[in-house]
Amino acid sequence: METSNTPKTRWHRLLGTLLEKLLSPVGVTVSTEVPIMSNPPQADI
Repeated sequence: METSNTPKTRWHRLLGTLLEKLLSPVGVTVSTEVPIMSNPPQADI
């Protein structure tokens, strides 16, 4: 069980770094943390 004090592993950053190292020699650009929406989603709680 994960508590709120446990830091989260940012797997997408690890995967992005790995893919960048593997694919940059063949000319593939890898970008991480790219915004996909102009306005962030909102939710009512």
